[in-house]
Amino acid sequence: MTLSKEDREVLVEASERAAEGRRVLAVAGYGSKVAGYSRPDSDYDVLTVVDKLRPHAKYVYGEVGGAPFSALVVEQEAFERDAREGFLGEFVAGRLLNIYEAVVGEEYLLKTELDLKRRVVLETVEELLERYGAFAEQMLIPSSYFLFNKLKKRAFVYPPVLYSYVSTYSPPQKERNLRASLIGFERALQGLVADGLLRTEGEYYALSRGAEAKIRAPRFADILRLAERGIKQYITHGFAGTVGPNTALKELASKINRARTMTKLPEELNEPRGLIRLPEGLLLFTSDWLQEVARALGISMPYDYRTENMGEFFSTATLFTLSHREGVTKVVAKRYQDLWSFKWVVANLMTVTAKQFESRPMVRMTREYKGTMALRKAGVRVPKILAVCPEDKLIVKEFVDGETLESWTKKAMDGAEEGWRKVEAFGEALGKIHSANYCLGDSKPGNVVFGPSGLYIVDLEQADEGGDQPWDVVEFLYYSAIPMASPDMARQLVKTFKMGYLRTGFADNLRKAADVRYAIPFQLLVQPPVSTAVREELSSG
Repeated sequence: MTLSKEDREVLVEASERAAEGRRVLAVAGYGSKVAGYSRPDSDYDVLTVVDKLRPHAKYVYGEVGGAPFSALVVEQEAFERDAREGFLGEFVAGRLLNIYEAVVGEEYLLKTELDLKRRVVLETVEELLERYGAFAEQMLIPSSYFLFNKLKKRAFVYPPVLYSYVSTYSPPQKERNLRASLIGFERALQGLVADGLLRTEGEYYALSRGAEAKIRAPRFADILRLAERGIKQYITHGFAGTVGPNTALKELASKINRARTMTKLPEELNEPRGLIRLPEGLLLFTSDWLQEVARALGISMPYDYRTENMGEFFSTATLFTLSHREGVTKVVAKRYQDLWSFKWVVANLMTVTAKQFESRPMVRMTREYKGTMALRKAGVRVPKILAVCPEDKLIVKEFVDGETLESWTKKAMDGAEEGWRKVEAFGEALGKIHSANYCLGDSKPGNVVFGPSGLYIVDLEQADEGGDQPWDVVEFLYYSAIPMASPDMARQLVKTFKMGYLRTGFADNLRKAADVRYAIPFQLLVQPPVSTAVREELSSG
């Protein structure tokens, strides 16, 4: 409790005067005296809820025993609608976002605060889904994000409130005020967990599975809401300011002058998204991702780097080689919104009988991230994710130095037994993936690397839960069979793969993979006798 008994008496008397005979349902102190940054000449800021009022809100200024007060009087119904739907542009209900002290009607104010903060959470989730799609489900969100994201938007619409926000959430009163503000958010969040829309992850909250289907807003909903509430807020403020123009101008000038005295915004207000985390890797909202990744890897300035394209001609992955005092570090950056991403549209035309690839950049990035987590859980090695830049649709991974399965398969064709062992090892790994109800979606041998620690799957942008598992089988086998002229060699390839796959996977997937529709996309690439040998060996017991 911040307010003394005398302070509370001042607020009650100020509210009774401001109500002008109307029934008072609730009284709360807010602003500088409650948040702990008041000056000796600061007003008492008091929120007074009454049963009836036209217009819906108004300011009343006065003094109680020589103490100046500024009472914001609001009609009950309008106040409740402002909390539930932003009826007044949140001009009044927005006072409950931050620390306040109930003097009269505490339970009523707590319920209204909960209505407000539940809506703020839902709208924030809608915003994240609209902006980042299914990738938002990977984000670990602290309760403080919902507060600071909302405050930043309100300050954008009405800049003079920024002084109050900065003062409230700056030392030494920051921690106390933050704890008080987050109590209501925590209650709202726990309610949404009980409703199945959110889940808890330690101290964080995350969107539940399928949240995108349950919480869906029209496109540009966040921008339209912001504009609408900004207009409503200014209209409400205009009607509420029944004082003379000189007083109103003096008040506005005072707020602007105070805003100019601010030296630095709290980082949470400047970039609330910096509060969000990921299960693995940094979540970055800066174009200078390389510097952040280098810092996380313990690489100090100065350092130099060079880049080179990786993989096939259409690859969207770039190898960054950093030279620094401690040595050389390599990382891989993969962009999903890239000119070469058009390759998936072309691929869909070629594989129309058997497979449709995902071409949307954000979805492919999400699949890469989710697939990394899923495969590691299934016991299959994948490169560690170092950072994700969702605005740039980019993932940064550790570099796995090794030889691709494509290279090992060619060595096997030249008689290298180790090459056949690599094929068998991939079959076993793919079986594990399928047994975990996942599929790669793009199982080309070039997407598998054998490094010092063993087999790694390095490309997962087409990976998905469930999926078309027989396609994984045929894509690997037919791609590997492209350079083959001998049906017997193709049979050995399939037999070796099956030895590994059947240890961990499903025999039914092999039989389904023998369907001729899977062979059609490769008919111009694989010699007919080789293709026939692959299908026959897949369908054999």
